[in-house]
Amino acid sequence: MALHNKSSAGDLDKLLSNFPHTHFVTSPIFGPPSAADSGTLVIAISGDYCSKKEVAFLLVPAVGRKVIDLGGNVEKGQNL
Repeated sequence: MALHNKSSAGDLDKLLSNFPHTHFVTSPIFGPPSAADSGTLVIAISGDYCSKKEVAFLLVPAVGRKVIDLGGNVEKGQNL
């Protein structure tokens, strides 16, 4: 689901932060769909550090070759 409103990611983050043990991360992915099969996608990720670390370990090397950390602001991924 693509979020086009720049405040949408921030709104979702605020909404989800009301639930314990829940963290929101955004992750734009670069590459054609066939790159996922070969594990060569480039993944940009922003949000909670520990959550990003867990997600990165799941995505690399399964579908991606590299993760770019955009920091803790979940709205940064929408500006790419």
